[in-house]
Amino acid sequence: MGARGRPSWTWLAVGLFLLLCLRPVFGVWNEAVLGPFGGLDAVFQAGLLEWGARHVWTPDIWRALPIFHPVEDAIAFMDPLTLQAVLVQPLHRLGLSSAALYNAACLLSLALAGLAASALWRASGGGARAGGVAALLLLGSPYTLAQLGHLNQLPPPGVPAALAALLWALTRWERGESPAPGWWLLAGALVAQAGLGWYGFAYALLGCGIVLAGWLWHRRRDLAWRRALRTAAVPLLVAAGGIWLLATPHLDTAARESDFTRHPGEIRWYTADVQHLLNTGAYRAAPADLWGGGEGPQTRHVDVARQVLHPGWTALLLAAAGFVLRARLPARRRTWGFLLLGAGAAGLILAFGDSVGLPWTDRRLTLPMGWLQQTLPPARAFRAVWRFSFLFTLAVTWWAAAGWTWLASLPGRRGRLLPVFAVVVLLLESVPVSVPTVALGDQTRARPRPRGDEAVLTLPAPPDVYAEDLREARWLWRSLATGRPVTGGVSGWVPPSTRELRTALAACEAGTADPDSLFAALAAVGVTGIEMFADDGDPRLAYWRDLLRARDGPAAHADGVEAYPLPGVSGR
Repeated sequence: MGARGRPSWTWLAVGLFLLLCLRPVFGVWNEAVLGPFGGLDAVFQAGLLEWGARHVWTPDIWRALPIFHPVEDAIAFMDPLTLQAVLVQPLHRLGLSSAALYNAACLLSLALAGLAASALWRASGGGARAGGVAALLLLGSPYTLAQLGHLNQLPPPGVPAALAALLWALTRWERGESPAPGWWLLAGALVAQAGLGWYGFAYALLGCGIVLAGWLWHRRRDLAWRRALRTAAVPLLVAAGGIWLLATPHLDTAARESDFTRHPGEIRWYTADVQHLLNTGAYRAAPADLWGGGEGPQTRHVDVARQVLHPGWTALLLAAAGFVLRARLPARRRTWGFLLLGAGAAGLILAFGDSVGLPWTDRRLTLPMGWLQQTLPPARAFRAVWRFSFLFTLAVTWWAAAGWTWLASLPGRRGRLLPVFAVVVLLLESVPVSVPTVALGDQTRARPRPRGDEAVLTLPAPPDVYAEDLREARWLWRSLATGRPVTGGVSGWVPPSTRELRTALAACEAGTADPDSLFAALAAVGVTGIEMFADDGDPRLAYWRDLLRARDGPAAHADGVEAYPLPGVSGR
């Protein structure tokens, strides 16, 4: 194969792996999406993407995501998928189904993450063929496969892209060239990642900060580095403006809601511990899967933790080889590798949360994440802090690409066969298996305008955020179909009014509160109707059906939903 064709075979492996990731939905591309861990996140985020594709260019409407009525700016309670909505909007205009939009967004996000990982390797001085391997290592990591189907949790492309831009800017300055193009790319990557997801934006800031600090330490005796940083001022100020604009809904909500933060108990629930270093997730191939004996899609995730810190065995072996043979790397590339490893170590430490219990005592030792949350208010917004381990995965990816490069440099047949063997083993180890799918209703062509004056009480309501289920995700889709806001919904943060409503509904069901008082309070905030899914077998609904039928007679049935007028409000 000629020089021009050398990168092709590694990138063919990347393309093959992307197809394997989306293989379960190829036959149902327009009807279903990947739905791991019960499908709650996928169904809700697909609805969120549909909402964004409709309204992202009309901010006042977009911010008023029609869940958790009557709160304002519900879009601020989650990663709003802003840039993803912009990217798929041309497909939305063409009339593609909601499922097709989501599947396309997942495929595009994975492809961008792979390209950005390759760009990071290339920016550090690596070769083109190993750039494809770097992409494959990141896409095939347990971190990635544990997030399949969760659009906002897929590997954030802006993180390796920002690091690549930073390395390029600093390298250009060292060569006597202007670093300005690199700074502008860094600014663009940071703004883009803020639009893709705030977790990834935090990783990018942390990773770039550590790499830049390490570079400045190496240059501490040469004050000429100040000129390099001066050229960064304008691009980063422009980036700060764009990031502030994207963060406006969150900032407004934080100013309005005093408890717009994560409770320490929530953070500890989603942090990592030592056992998660060995967890490769629910959907990554195991030996039994290769012989046809693995578990099926519906039970595979049971009792499997979502916290995945393992970088993959093949990646670890290649990374170990790359690190042991680091003396073979050019000095500058070796320095970049060390700095990326430092960023990875920092991410791994933050993944273990705010504190750790001291053995045989009731005391807890504050960890770096706990210190950050005490001193930097934005750090309190992150609940699933284990995902900061992405920086560790990225560092292992870089060193594994270095190890693969060494294999490819071996003389004779070893240099031709061992690199191919390593890629084949990586594919076999990383192939996603038994990833379930979940069907979506298509609301792309039904586009009613939001009607904030005719909201719906959705029944039954979960007692808290941890009990939110697929039913709550379906209420967003119901609102997309009718244009009527709903009191239900799914989010990482639940507003106080919704918490109070859930408590009040539970009290009515227990017979300790007067439903008429609740109905009057709901009517005062624009609720005019009550809905429940006809196929919902929740026993709590028997209480509400008896009550509502006694007041207003049989329900109206449409699209699998039972609908009643709110007692005391005229008309259906």
